[in-house]
Amino acid sequence: MPALTLQEVREVRECFARAREIAASRFRESFATAPADLPPNERWRSHLEIQAQAMLEELPEITMPPDRRIVYIMLDEARRLIAPVVVVGNDDLSRFHSIGDRAKPETALFPFFRIERTGTALLAWWMFTSELLSSTSWKMTRLLATSDEYNDALAAMEQPQLVRPLFVSILPSAEFKGDEAAFLEVTVYTRAQEERIERRTLLLDPNQELIYHGRDLIAEGRGAVPV
Repeated sequence: MPALTLQEVREVRECFARAREIAASRFRESFATAPADLPPNERWRSHLEIQAQAMLEELPEITMPPDRRIVYIMLDEARRLIAPVVVVGNDDLSRFHSIGDRAKPETALFPFFRIERTGTALLAWWMFTSELLSSTSWKMTRLLATSDEYNDALAAMEQPQLVRPLFVSILPSAEFKGDEAAFLEVTVYTRAQEERIERRTLLLDPNQELIYHGRDLIAEGRGAVPV
């Protein structure tokens, strides 16, 4: 499977770095002009939508029809369950207010985007959708692309134990298969449930969802965080 270059990984990371700066600036402006009594959940939703738009603007290989936009809907206000969906213009969001198929990413999010058939696009798509869905485990997961990042992750682990000391490939690899499917391999350090460094394989299905396909465990430790 062809590996991305370090420069390509850096360029993808720079896109997300610019998007975070843009989102922070826009949210400060939005916060300053919002009503003082705006509920906290509405501020949170506004921040997520601003961040989603900023990321999409900075990722040239991921596009969406110009008449569509990403919004977040509250599925359970008490538990702060929230989901991103793609809507047309000023579409009525009330039709999504259920935990039914219409509010699930596989029907309300993934199919609306166009992904260029390149390794950098596939890497960006994984990072983009992970940020959109903003899971607890994603917040404790970090992409590794250099030997220094690998060494830093190993040093940060609590009582690390090497499982594959002869691990060679750190850079992401990507390959498209046929018209729809593709594979992405990434090296990550995560503390969600298990503290580990692993080479993770993801499958892009016909619905454009990246599905966990398998992993090669490289190192594990004792600093896991329950999720």
